[in-house]
Amino acid sequence: MDPLVNKFKPSGSGTPNDVNAARRCFKNDRESARITGVNGSPVLRIYVILQIISSRFEINIEEFNQYTNDTAKLFVKEYPWFHVPASVVKILVHGADIVSGATIYVGQFSEEAEESRNKERKYCRRIHSRKICRS
Repeated sequence: MDPLVNKFKPSGSGTPNDVNAARRCFKNDRESARITGVNGSPVLRIYVILQIISSRFEINIEEFNQYTNDTAKLFVKEYPWFHVPASVVKILVHGADIVSGATIYVGQFSEEAEESRNKERKYCRRIHSRKICRS
């Protein structure tokens, strides 16, 4: 998994706590649980919830609500000492309301499409910009 959370990465290579590091952490739930010393079940459940929310498919609201509520109860039961961040509480407690109230699927709000065009934008600016000063 190779999480670099305690090492400085040179500029231009992103931060150690970027999206890809988080994705690897949640995807490898057993190794993440071994490294952090927590039970792997909540890690896997959070990964599944994030995958469901970011999908571009219709979500069964009742099942999703039950799954997030069970996950919240599991967190409270296993880790009563942990202060859960507000963003996680919003997903676990109000996730089904957010998904049901959205006019389009939540996964369609992703920035992936916009970020994938960055290479083309840089190319167009480099090729189609004026290279000679008029003066």
